Amino acid sequence: MNLTGPCINKMSIKTIKEFFQRICDIMQSNFMEKVLLDFLDETLQEESIVDELNIEEQNQILEVLENFNSSNFKKEKSGIILDKFKKYLKI
Repeated sequence: MNLTGPCINKMSIKTIKEFFQRICDIMQSNFMEKVLLDFLDETLQEESIVDELNIEEQNQILEVLENFNSSNFKKEKSGIILDKFKKYLKI
């Protein structure tokens, strides 16, 4: 809210409601999750990029993919990407 906080008092109630509605629509569409899965899928096409990840970064990606795979969100796609990632990590 750092960017919108200072200007929110200059917005009309109608604009504020529209802003919040758009944010809610974006969150409900799982937009960021879809972007992340597509990004990881493309990244895994280049093994050299995976080789550059440190152990903490690898663990973060594993955790995210395992969370996606255990939920109903894009379970099939996240499972495929998780399997690819584990293959590159030799897990």
